[in-house]
Amino acid sequence: MASLRHEDLKITTSDRASGAKLIQLHGPLTMTTLFDFQEVVRKDRTKALILDITDVPYMDSAGLGSLISAFVSCQGSKRGFALFGISDRIQQLFDLTRVSELLPSFGSLDEAEGKI
Repeated sequence: MASLRHEDLKITTSDRASGAKLIQLHGPLTMTTLFDFQEVVRKDRTKALILDITDVPYMDSAGLGSLISAFVSCQGSKRGFALFGISDRIQQLFDLTRVSELLPSFGSLDEAEGKI
């Protein structure tokens, strides 16, 4: 029987001068790690969320769903949403599932913040 890989997701947040909340994810975004991320998103009431996934080596379908849920939540409450730091591996997932056509993604924090 193969052993399952259990890694932690670390989350850091900071308030930006623009009024947005920057959420930086460090580690995999998967079914076993996404609950803290969902809690941070649920509690946030700032004018926009900016997600930095530079340090996310991989995500599964549940992790992808949690990103989509965060985006839909922001849309529903008329808040901005931006994503940056997408690795080639995650970009392939986004392209395969056509999420890249849905989620507002940018090349840098400055670019993301300028568009919210």
